[in-house]
Amino acid sequence: MLDGDPPLVFRYLPGDPHPISYLRVLLGVQMCRHFYGAGPWDTLELSWTGTHRLNGAPHETRAIVQDSLAILGTVVRAALDTPMRAFKGYSLRAIVMPERVSPAALNELAARLGNALFTSSHWLWTEPLRIVGLTGLQLAVKPQDAESILDLQRQSMLRLGGALQTV
Repeated sequence: MLDGDPPLVFRYLPGDPHPISYLRVLLGVQMCRHFYGAGPWDTLELSWTGTHRLNGAPHETRAIVQDSLAILGTVVRAALDTPMRAFKGYSLRAIVMPERVSPAALNELAARLGNALFTSSHWLWTEPLRIVGLTGLQLAVKPQDAESILDLQRQSMLRLGGALQTV
C-alpha cells in the first residue's frame, strides 16, 4: 500500500528493497517524465506532495527523503538506461519498451481497436498490460468518467479471468 497516514507514507524499513512510499510515487512520476515528458503525472505529483507534506514525515526519514528527491532523475536514468549484465547487456528500457505504453501509443491503440480492445479474447490475451495502462491514463485525464472507465476495466479483466479458467 502506498497511501495513508504519514507514518505509512514515510515509513522506512531498513533492508526493504522498496523505496519509501512517498519516494516510490515520485519515482514513478520521474520515470514518466523521463520517457514521455510532461503529462498527467505532473498533476499526480502536485496532488501527492500537496496531500503528503514533507514536514509531516517522521524526523528520522525526512533527511533520507530530502536527499533522495535531489537525485531522483539520476536514479531513473541509471536504473532504466544503463546496460546491465543481468539483462545480457541490455538496459531495462530496451526490455520493457516504454514507447508501447506512452499516452500517444495507448490512445492510438484505443482509436484503432475501439471496444474490441476490451471485449475480444485475442486482445485481452495479447494486450492486458496495455489495457490496464490505457484505463489508468483515461482515469487520469477524464476523472469525471471514473465509474464507467473502472467498470470497463473490471469487465475486461473478468473476461480475461474467465478465459484463463477455461484453459
